[in-house]
Amino acid sequence: MAKYFYNLDNGTWSAEISVSTPLSLTNLASGIHNIAVLGKDDAGNLQPQNSSTKFSWKIDTLPPTVVLSDDHPDAILHGGDIVTIAGTFTEEDQIDETVPPTITIGTIVVNAAMVKIDNLYWTYAWNVPSESNGVQTVSITAKDRSGNSNKAATGKSSYTVDNILPGAPVINPIAIGENLSGHGNKANRVNGKLKSDFSKFKVNIANTNVGNKAGTLFIKLTDSAVPPHTFTTTGESIAANAPAADLGIFSMSALSFFADGDLNIEAWIVDSLGNESVHSSVKKASALSSTPPIASAPKNSPQKLKKGDRSTSTVSSSKPGSIYLIKRGESATIQAEIDVALAAWKGFWEKLTQRRMFLILLPFHLT
Repeated sequence: MAKYFYNLDNGTWSAEISVSTPLSLTNLASGIHNIAVLGKDDAGNLQPQNSSTKFSWKIDTLPPTVVLSDDHPDAILHGGDIVTIAGTFTEEDQIDETVPPTITIGTIVVNAAMVKIDNLYWTYAWNVPSESNGVQTVSITAKDRSGNSNKAATGKSSYTVDNILPGAPVINPIAIGENLSGHGNKANRVNGKLKSDFSKFKVNIANTNVGNKAGTLFIKLTDSAVPPHTFTTTGESIAANAPAADLGIFSMSALSFFADGDLNIEAWIVDSLGNESVHSSVKKASALSSTPPIASAPKNSPQKLKKGDRSTSTVSSSKPGSIYLIKRGESATIQAEIDVALAAWKGFWEKLTQRRMFLILLPFHLT
C-alpha cells in the first residue's frame, strides 16, 4: 500500500495521503469517534469502501464534577460532632481508583482518603476536634481514568466550627430580691413562706459577660448540710447580652429537704451547640431561715417588784435577729416607752446578730 484515504465520523473522505505521513487528528470533541481507512497500492488499486478498515475510540476531556452532602442538620459544628461527608461524582467514564479521591477540610483535615461506596459515591467520617474554630472550606481531589481532575466541589462545602464557650452569667450581689411574690423575705434571704412556695423564687442574673451568647441558663442551689442537698433547674432561654432580671424555674418543693443556713447559688449557660460556660457561684451566708427564732424566758427576774424597784433580766435567742419585749397588761403609752428603750439598744443588737446565740440585757424599772 502506497497511499490511503480516511473518513472521520462518517464525514467526507480525505484527499490521498502517502503512507509515509502519519494520520494526526486534533481538537476532537469529547465523545465516541469512528474512523474508516481505505488503502491504495502503487498500481492504483483502491480498497472497496464496503470493506474499509474501521476503528472507534472515546475522547474524554470533561472533568468530573462532585456534589457534597452530609448527615448533619446544619453547617455549624463543635468538638465531638461526627459528620459523614459524602461526595457524589458525575463522570462520563469512571473515577480513577488507583489513587482514591481525597478530602481537605480547612487546615483540620488535609488530603485524607475517602471511602468508596461505589465508583461515583465516596464518603468521609469527620470527627470534629474541640480545639478548632472558624470557617472550614471543604475541597475534593480526584481524577477520572483519562486523567482529568475534578472541578471544585459544590453543595455543602463549608462549615463553621464553634468551640467557643459562652461568657459566664453574672449573678448580681443582691441575688435574691426582697419580698418575692409578697412573701416578706429580706434581700438575699429565704424565709419560711418563700421556702414553702418556692416556685416563686428567682435569682437576679445578667448575661453581659465578655463573650456572652444566647443559650440555656441553668441554676443550681446547694445548702450547707453534710452531705449537702442540691436542686438544679431544668433550664430556660436567655438572650445574648440580656440585662439583669429575676430568673429561674423552680418547683414548689425544691427546698423541702434543705437545712437552714448558708445557700450557695451556681449558674451557667449552655449554647445551642452544647458549649458550656464557666460556672458562676456565690454563697449567701445564713440565707435559709425558714423557722422562727425562739426567745428564752427572762432569767434572773425577781418574782415580785414594788414601785420604784429596778431589775435587769437576761434573754437569749436561738438564732440571729431582734428581741422585742411586750409587757403584758400595760397601756399603749407604757408599751411605747418600752419600745423606745429597746430601740436605743438596736445598734448593740445588730452587732450581736452575727452569732447564732446571743444575750440581751433588758432593764426593767417598775413605776
